[in-house]
Amino acid sequence: MTSPLQKKNASLLKSISILSALDAGFFFVGNIVLLLLNMSHPGVVLASFVVVFVGVAVAVASAALSHLVKKAAALQEQSDWTI
Repeated sequence: MTSPLQKKNASLLKSISILSALDAGFFFVGNIVLLLLNMSHPGVVLASFVVVFVGVAVAVASAALSHLVKKAAALQEQSDWTI
């Protein structure tokens, strides 16, 4: 039987992935808007790409972990039914 904790962990990792991607996108759009309004230095925008990259990396890693946790739960459920 699949543990409810495993399903909760998979859904929480999926939420982390979505929120991290949204945060990185919001940060990127905000920096571009500030640059277009001439309220930000281009060097600051280039440096902020590091923050955006880290946010996207966290989103990808948590999405991959969510997928792996779901697969591990399914594999454990399958092995619970074998002798």
